[in-house]
Amino acid sequence: MYSLFLLLLAAANLVVTLWVFRRWQQTRSGLILFVLLPLAAAPYETLVAGLGRFIGVGDQLRDLAGFPIFWWAFTLPLALFTFATLCRRLGFWWARIDWGHGLVCIGAVVLLLWELPRVYGTKRIWAGCWQDVVFYVPVVPPGQLCAGAGEPGDSPAAVWLAPWIVFGAFAATGIALWITRRWPWLALLAGGGLALLLVPATVAGPLPGFLGRSLCLWGMAVAAVHYAHLMSPGGGAEAPRTAGT
Repeated sequence: MYSLFLLLLAAANLVVTLWVFRRWQQTRSGLILFVLLPLAAAPYETLVAGLGRFIGVGDQLRDLAGFPIFWWAFTLPLALFTFATLCRRLGFWWARIDWGHGLVCIGAVVLLLWELPRVYGTKRIWAGCWQDVVFYVPVVPPGQLCAGAGEPGDSPAAVWLAPWIVFGAFAATGIALWITRRWPWLALLAGGGLALLLVPATVAGPLPGFLGRSLCLWGMAVAAVHYAHLMSPGGGAEAPRTAGT
């Protein structure tokens, strides 16, 4: 049942990814590209997790599950470029200042360098079993280690700051957009996703984490596509607002 949910989520992720890719093809917008890159791994991650019970515990499933760790270590920090550019084009006061926009871009590079050691953790992930879901993670929640999977050890991928920084930045932007422009979708999707990521895996298993990451990535992508269209020639761009933003 839960594996079926993950497969349906993988299908939804694929639909969103293809839609965003199509919009990027039409616009060639960097605003869209830097959120499309991390979004592209969402269908893969949820598909592998949904098929985990059929693949079974072992090196094959571990290697498949390790790819999103590798991909997001490089691509998720780059989404901060979209965050900084979006805020600047919308007229947020701190982003209109060169050093404000520049600091975020420098922060993206620093975060990328910080995340690089996670690449070496793609092989040091461990099998977890919850209900009918078999998945691999750097840290297995108590009571969810698969029988016969071996005792887990330390992993360079255990500490993951990028989602909290990137998703949090977009959620905050979404709240500002909701207040100043009555556009709630980024706040609802990214905020809802962050709320799900805060649900302990010991309580609800891995599903809130998978769904939370997907919702955050959807929100980022929808915002990028929406504002890339508005700011394109003939797109009816909104005039920058300065008060309170």
